[in-house]
Order: sequence, then structure tokens, then C-alpha cells
Amino acid sequence: MNEIFRKLAFYPADILLPKVDSMEKWAVIACDQFTSQPEYWERVEETVGEAPSTLKLIFPEAKLGEESSELVSNIRTTMEAYMNEQVFEEHPDAFIYVERTLLDGTIRKGIVGAINLEEYDYSPHSQSAIRATEKTVVERIPPRKIIRENAMLELPHILLFADDEKDIMCGYLESVKEELPLLYSFDLMEEGGHIEGRLVSGEKVTTFLGKLEAYLDFIQYKYANSKKTPMMFAVADGNHSLATAKACFEDIRIEHAEEIRELDLPGYAIGGLAVGESHEEMYHILDVTLPHAPEDKPRYLMGVGTPSNIIEGVARGIDFFDCVMPSRNARHSHLFTSKGIINLMNQKYELDPLPIDPECTCEACRNYSRAYIRHLFKAKEMLAMRLCVIHNRYFYNTLMERIRDSLDNGTFDEFREKYVDIYDTRI
Repeated sequence: MNEIFRKLAFYPADILLPKVDSMEKWAVIACDQFTSQPEYWERVEETVGEAPSTLKLIFPEAKLGEESSELVSNIRTTMEAYMNEQVFEEHPDAFIYVERTLLDGTIRKGIVGAINLEEYDYSPHSQSAIRATEKTVVERIPPRKIIRENAMLELPHILLFADDEKDIMCGYLESVKEELPLLYSFDLMEEGGHIEGRLVSGEKVTTFLGKLEAYLDFIQYKYANSKKTPMMFAVADGNHSLATAKACFEDIRIEHAEEIRELDLPGYAIGGLAVGESHEEMYHILDVTLPHAPEDKPRYLMGVGTPSNIIEGVARGIDFFDCVMPSRNARHSHLFTSKGIINLMNQKYELDPLPIDPECTCEACRNYSRAYIRHLFKAKEMLAMRLCVIHNRYFYNTLMERIRDSLDNGTFDEFREKYVDIYDTRI
């Protein structure tokens, strides 16, 4: 998948749209001002009648406190029937550009796509790309999970806000909408206004990718001086549905971990967490899966990582690691020290007589200064890379030795608290 999609956590989706006689009866508005009103749902039921409708595929909020087993069973039966009857037409790898016109003439623009659940976190101090704008009541998740588990179809009603003050994304699609195939155009029930959807697929997705990249660049520029990770999207509505989807997704991880555990292998590896994933995402997945891995078999975190990643991995039960970082970073003058990360190519080290790390006893630190090694880099001497690789690998070996010693003498928690932030700080 394209790197821009990954960074934004927003992707084209495989979208199913119904082939029905009445889209007005198919589409049901399920938002906060209606979900707790039984009389609203009674009117909707009367409007829909026997026609195919999402009303028969959802569990209205107003009914969450009631006995759910029969309704959930009916929902799953209806989903299966709609799939068998080929009610849907699939639009793979696409977005949908949507315009909703309200009764007062206001036009609301949006884009239907998929998000990466790994980049959504509803915790209060989240630094994820997608964050909640309201407090998530975790007690509201379990009853929603009952509905979603083993469901054949996904009907999200999740609305995300983008910090797109320049109207980069929707503005572009609006400008070319006449070139986009019209998928639907109809009046919504209950005086919900008019809605129109147009397909963004094929070459249009490729072109739209440039606008997504422009939005990404805008956000990174706007928050370049912020110490916090910029938020790409804010969950404006449907947060508890999204939280439930994430919970179901994590259940699948746990199920797979338990299945793999039953294979009784010599060791167990966790991978795919060092190819652009955030540290928070990595730690979260370890927190979810490691409790279900055998404690008496070695556990291996593939392709990880920074000194702090290693400390946090050990804290969660990882036994060993592999990573090109010590050598690769060394060849580019990025060095790990007891005080943090340094870049020898910075001007401040031009005349620095100190070793790379005064606390280190590697061959490079015992015999050469920062200034001299920087000179070797400037002169393009291979010795610069060799000395830096020697240092970084020595640092990592020493780090692992100190971790083992702290585990043996029961002081790992203190070691972690003291160094986990220092080792990944650039100085």
C-alpha cells in the first residue's frame, strides 16, 4: 500500500453498495439526536416496511438495554440473505465522494474510505493519527461487540473531521465531480436532505493521492514546532462504534496468538512492527499478544529497534531482537550514547576533543575524538564508518548486558525508568 495512505492511516476501500429499488428506504440516519428516541425508529420501520434496508442490519442505540439475542440473530440472518441474494455491487479499491444537501441548502462534503485501526486510539493522552474527541465509556463496548462479532457485513457510521482548512481533499474532488461516475442521488428519509455519491477509482485514486500527500504535508508543516504528534483525523461521531471495531480487531490478534501457541514451536516471533509503525502501536500490539505466548519459549521481536524499543520490549516479555539500526545509523554518523543520540556531522563537534561517549570503553572511544571521526566523515574515509559501527555495536552489546544484569538483580524497573527516555533523546 502506498506510503501516503499509510502515514495518513486513510485508504481506498472495497465498498459494497446495494442494488435496490428505493435508496431512501435503504439508507437510515442513525445519529445522536435520534438514536435514543424509540418513536423515531417506529417511524423508520413504518417507512421501510418489507423493503431491503440497513434498518434490518443495525442495532439501534435505543434498544441496547433490551434483550439482544433475537435481534442479533435476525441481523445476521438478514446479512446472510442479502449476500446470498446478491443485493450488493462491489466497488473495489475505491473512495466515494459524497455531498449531502441539508434542507436549508447547506452542502456538507465528505469522502468514504477505510482507516487503519492500528492508528486509532481513544485513550485520553493518545498521540495516534486518529483520536477520539469525547470520553470513551469502555462499558459501552461489550454490548456492541456482541453485534459485530462474526458479522458478514460492516456498516460503519463513523464520521471523521480533518484539519483541512485549505479544503485540499474535498475541494479537489468537488472540482472534478462531473468526471466521477454517479453512484447514487436521492432524498434521505425523515427530512434528512439530499445525498449524492460519486465513485473515485482507478486513475482518479492515483490523482487524489497527490491531494492526500498535500494534506499530509500541510499538517506536518502546520505542527512542525509542536512537541506532540499531529492528529490526522478526529472522530466526530461514532467513536464507540470505532472503539468496538478496534476491540474486535484485537480479539482476532489474540485468537491467532492462541492458535500459534498450540503449535508448540521452538520459539515465537512477532514481526511487521518495524516498517513504519509508531512506537505506541508496537507497544500496544505487544501488550495485546504477548500474554498469550508461551512463557517457557523464546520470544523474538523482529527488526527492532532503538535502545528504548529494546528496553520496552524486554519489559513486555521479549527475549531477543535483531536490527540493522546500530550499523546502518553508524554509517550515517548517528551514534547512541549514555546521554542520548548524537550526529557527528553537526557543526558543534568540529573541534570537540571528547570521545563519542566519555562513559564508553569501546576501541573507538578509547582512541579517537569526536572531532577526528567527524573529520574522517568529511574526508569520506571509510575508517569513520568502521569506528562508528564499532561504537554502536559495542553500545548495544553493553545495553543488553546491563539489561540482563538488572533482571538478575531485580532492578530492571529502576533501569527502565532511568534510561528509557534518555537513550532515544537526540542531543
